[in-house]
Amino acid sequence: MNIVVSRSVKIVAGVLLSLGCLILMSCGAAQSTETSATPTTSASPTATPSPSHTPEAGWKTYISARWGYSIDYLGGWYDLANFGAPDTEKYFSNETVGAPLEMTARGVLETIEVQSNSTGSCPPSYMSMFAIRQAPTTVDAVATTRYVINMTPGGAEAAYIIGVWVMHSGSCFSIQFLSTSPSGRDANAGVADQTIASFKFGS
Repeated sequence: MNIVVSRSVKIVAGVLLSLGCLILMSCGAAQSTETSATPTTSASPTATPSPSHTPEAGWKTYISARWGYSIDYLGGWYDLANFGAPDTEKYFSNETVGAPLEMTARGVLETIEVQSNSTGSCPPSYMSMFAIRQAPTTVDAVATTRYVINMTPGGAEAAYIIGVWVMHSGSCFSIQFLSTSPSGRDANAGVADQTIASFKFGS
């Protein structure tokens, strides 16, 4: 998948990789309960999140013991199945859809992804090319950058994203909120920021 033809092709390939969840999720039906995928890697978490965390009223907590993190999500959002994606990815949405392209203009897909034993750039190096705004922030006290992104590659579906990427214990963790419209993304910016602020690594 990393065949280099030209610089522009490399950029588009990177964008398509970032949007791979759009394809992976398109083959299943939406569910509001978690379904565990068969592990696709031998890597194991370095820590276990604390089960004693209490989310704010109206929110729920998702804990990944395997990948060593916890994160809160709005109680009205749906805990989606992985639909064939690896268990390094976790999905939530404010709409009951089987694929992101089924979302309305108000829909948002939240994706948490762990790239274990990562040796690549975190975030991907091409990300700054599509960022329209960025600002310093922290994820569980680790300094990083919050990106607001317009991905509009020719010949591919557009994606409007709020996201953070952070290295921890040799792995790249990302939290992304993807919409098919700028208005859907921006209307949920507060939810995205509160969700990101709730993220905790295991101890």
